[in-house]
Amino acid sequence: MRLRYVEQFRALAIVMIVAGHAWYIQDWDRGSLAARLSLTVATTGTYLFVFIAGFLFQLLLPKFETWRYFRSKLRIVGLPYLIVSIPGLVWQFSKGPSGFAPAGFADWPMPFQVLWYLATGVHVGPLWFIPMICLIYVVAPLLARGDRDGRMYYVLPLLFIGSLFLHRSPGNADPIHSFLFYLPAYMLGMWTSRNIDAVQAFMARWHWVALAAWVGLVAFATAYLPSPGHTVASAPVYSGEFALPPEIISWIQLQKAVLTYLLLFYLARFESAIGGRLTLLAEASFGIYFLHAYVQEVTAWAARKAGIPLPGDTLMLIALTIGICAASYAIVRAAQLTLGPRSRLVVGS
Repeated sequence: MRLRYVEQFRALAIVMIVAGHAWYIQDWDRGSLAARLSLTVATTGTYLFVFIAGFLFQLLLPKFETWRYFRSKLRIVGLPYLIVSIPGLVWQFSKGPSGFAPAGFADWPMPFQVLWYLATGVHVGPLWFIPMICLIYVVAPLLARGDRDGRMYYVLPLLFIGSLFLHRSPGNADPIHSFLFYLPAYMLGMWTSRNIDAVQAFMARWHWVALAAWVGLVAFATAYLPSPGHTVASAPVYSGEFALPPEIISWIQLQKAVLTYLLLFYLARFESAIGGRLTLLAEASFGIYFLHAYVQEVTAWAARKAGIPLPGDTLMLIALTIGICAASYAIVRAAQLTLGPRSRLVVGS
């Protein structure tokens, strides 16, 4: 089943992820209205990415076979992850241990250090997502079984509310914590796919209320929260040292949950008008995710070397986002032209 508005959603999700990361290489006045507003709008696009992954998983459940699913994920997620990680690992070892590494990490044998980096993804900032999503892949058979009778969705409201109090782990360096934090978003995507007609009918009636709620959450975070972007717990939830940050709940997570439904509704409504303009970006979204951190770092390095400022303003954020997306897509496309279908095994798209 081909739903063009779902592809459009995937494209916007990867653009938001890139924007949320590009924000951090700009020279912002962190207390300014522009900085706080742009951060709360742009950051945590990962929520959308996880949500739509769950949506697509449920949509394709009629074709689900456990071992074929695992083999597919090893080939098109696990293998590209290992390949794309190589430059990041080399760079990480040249700098020294990550600030989020365990005590005594520097004394570990190098193979164990490599395994820790691959298990957490912190050697290339955004790649923390891969160990987390792999844990979701591991429980996919349970999610598939739960979807068949629908009873697992009875606990989804509790899981969603609970996730609001988890926040992100420090440095996104704990995949188990991240798994617990994002699993409700994945399940919410599944539930939405299962009930998409009812959801869209509800949004047709109440989308103005949802839009007002989203604007209100953005305004609240911009004006009042200590951190208008994503919030971080003091330690993983199971560590015994977990403590809530000053924001208490993850308002950004709640804001992005509302945004997912607004995007699904408006993209479906204007699906024909948008057409296939975002299809190529959607199809390359996983590859862009794998590569954009490298493009971003090269961009920041080149700007410093050339003495070109990256001022903290919205126009620069838009320009950086477009440029990083375009360059990352160009690399993906070059891999596709060179390797053909095997490019998915190297760059994920």
